[in-house]
Amino acid sequence: MVHQRHGLSVSGAFTTSSGRVRLDWSPDERLVLMSFPREGETATEADAGEAVARMASWAGGEPLRLLVDCRGLASTDAGWRAEFAGFFRGRGWRDRVAWAHMNPLVGMMVTMFVRATRLEGRSFRGVDEARTWLLARPLEARAS
Repeated sequence: MVHQRHGLSVSGAFTTSSGRVRLDWSPDERLVLMSFPREGETATEADAGEAVARMASWAGGEPLRLLVDCRGLASTDAGWRAEFAGFFRGRGWRDRVAWAHMNPLVGMMVTMFVRATRLEGRSFRGVDEARTWLLARPLEARAS
């Protein structure tokens, strides 16, 4: 079943067992929209493990774009960051990531994450601006 979310046609939706993280998949744009439904949440390693597994199954070995709407997210634990770093480092693609609505702590963690993983990623004030930036960038193999 296809529905609209933030201007995207999404055909897949997934929520981690804790309820802290929601993923929506737009296969036409190869874009995953990540959001945090409950206010003040700290995303954990367990949440990341479930989210990474679902993203990998949707990506199917192909590149993807990730749009993270940080509303509701207070922080992440070290395991969350390690799971996502491992996921992106292990892929042979130049995946693109954009973050929107970050608080100062999450913004600092994102800056360190982008530097450590060498991802092409940026932060934006809103989801629409982030989505526009993501969709304007081609998905391609990572240079060896």
